[in-house]
Amino acid sequence: MVSRLLPPLLRKGFLSCLRREISPYGTLIPPTPGLLLPSLPINPLVPRCLSDRPNFCVIPVRNSTVFTSLPGDVIWEGVTGPKGSTKKRARGKRRVTRPKIDLNRGQRLGGNREGYLWPGLNAPLYRESTLQKVQKGDVNQEYLNKLEELRNKSAVKKKRVKLPPLLRGWTGASMGGQSLGPLDSGSPGFDTRVLELKAVSTMTATVGRYRRFSALVVAGNGRGVCGVGKARSVTLRGALKRAKNRAFLNLISFNLKENRTLWHLGHVREWHTTIYATPKPEGHGLVCHRAIKTLCDLIGIKDMHAKVEGNTKNYLSIVRGFLRLLNEQESYEDVSNRLGMHVVEFSKDFNSVPRVLASPRAGITQDCVSYAGLKSDPLLGSRPPPKPPKAGNRYHIDLLSLHAFWEAQEKEHGERSPLLITKPGYRSPVPKPDPEFDPIDHLLDEEDEAEEEVQRLLERGERDLDVIITLKGLVPNIKKNPLPTYLSSAGVLKRAAERHRYRNQEAARRERIAYAKLDEQ
Repeated sequence: MVSRLLPPLLRKGFLSCLRREISPYGTLIPPTPGLLLPSLPINPLVPRCLSDRPNFCVIPVRNSTVFTSLPGDVIWEGVTGPKGSTKKRARGKRRVTRPKIDLNRGQRLGGNREGYLWPGLNAPLYRESTLQKVQKGDVNQEYLNKLEELRNKSAVKKKRVKLPPLLRGWTGASMGGQSLGPLDSGSPGFDTRVLELKAVSTMTATVGRYRRFSALVVAGNGRGVCGVGKARSVTLRGALKRAKNRAFLNLISFNLKENRTLWHLGHVREWHTTIYATPKPEGHGLVCHRAIKTLCDLIGIKDMHAKVEGNTKNYLSIVRGFLRLLNEQESYEDVSNRLGMHVVEFSKDFNSVPRVLASPRAGITQDCVSYAGLKSDPLLGSRPPPKPPKAGNRYHIDLLSLHAFWEAQEKEHGERSPLLITKPGYRSPVPKPDPEFDPIDHLLDEEDEAEEEVQRLLERGERDLDVIITLKGLVPNIKKNPLPTYLSSAGVLKRAAERHRYRNQEAARRERIAYAKLDEQ
């Protein structure tokens, strides 16, 4: 019963329900001076008139009700039902409950449905130096209708805004791949995409577990300009906005071939992530990781194949590695000027007729290019290899071995050469892993091979641009995608063997029947 009466009662207010009980006595009984009412049996629900104040009527009212003794949240819970896990544990089945209505929404101070004017509340207290009294004014029906409509909107459950399928990103459950639009201050031609949005937390001594949101956003104009921004904030919107602004502060420009693909083959390693990228002809499209595909859309790369090995879930490593791969790309003119040779293309589209793509500038020849004394590949401009680890600082001299060595040296060379023998009990320090380690060094062959210098590659007749610049004479060991685990399980293999056996039995049966028919003939 309470659930039926509560919504209209809360919507209209308590004063509207009690207006007849507290109305002036003159509206009930015409006031007559000196009027004495006959003695009637006392009934607490019947109004009684006061002899000294005939203009008022005394009405007994129960002031303690469920609406005055309980807070609003508890009363609303009686209508909407319990929330969360309490609703799951509750007995019985409930209908689809309506949500809570915010009765304070759109409410004005002193506003009422009857249009009463309360001096000092919704009307001026004095008018022409005269104290105003409570009086009834005009009813603003338009305002009441809008207020009712506004409150009913709050009772409707908000539905999630549906995006078009092409703008939903990678999946519908996360914001990865969704567009945030250009910069608020104005950036025509630019677009921003969300690559990663996750919740992170840090345990602190004062606050405890400090939870924040981490966002990775990429910005680009589709013409070779791209920027990456990463930020954290307590709110989701704050993290996205901060990362978006930082992406525009880190813009980088890349030189693309025909504004659509790479110049040559590229490979890079960023921590535990390895990326192999291959340029493709026009119309091939993008066949790569979804984060790299989003990057290519913002940069302007349209035709490329990329393979990501190792950790494929660390999006920051994938983005940094791919941008470093693009930064290491060289145009044909730069390669021609560095090598002092012509860059020639042999394509089946031109019947394998050589086509010169770039030639060195005047005065640059192969003899002028010197690679002597260089500790790194001059084409990629990479860092020099790390220095070998230092030897142990504890030494031990074995006198017997030293004298035997000196005697052997005196017999052969006529002089003694110094010899330093390390203490075998001392364990040399373990060298740290090389940050510039490149998996391309691991070949398909079992023999250990090292990178060859560009000069030696040219001397032995190597003319493949990808081998000279990117691979440096090595063969990449690109791993194939492994088969799913469920295909290699014991049950699947057993069923496959049974199907193979049954299929062979059926074939043998048909063969026996065919031979029997032939024998009968």
